Amino acid sequence: MNGNTWTNFVKDFARENGTRYMEAIKNPDLSVAYKTHKKGLKTKARQDNFDYLKRTAIEMAGHTPTGEPKNEEHENIIFQIEEIEIES
Repeated sequence: MNGNTWTNFVKDFARENGTRYMEAIKNPDLSVAYKTHKKGLKTKARQDNFDYLKRTAIEMAGHTPTGEPKNEEHENIIFQIEEIEIES
């Protein structure tokens, strides 16, 4: 749909309420509906951003600075300790 967010919203509002564009503009419920719609978009954008940051943090937490997974590093240390104990 061409136009800006407001005009597109008014067109959709008019279509959903069975009126024309100019009649929808005069409807006092239009402004309330638009503010609610806009708030919902902002909330979704914030949630999407939070989800992205959370996923990224979880991925980063699973890696050491060298890029090796923590589990492999831990297993190597245990293996070295066992070798030292056997030699002693």
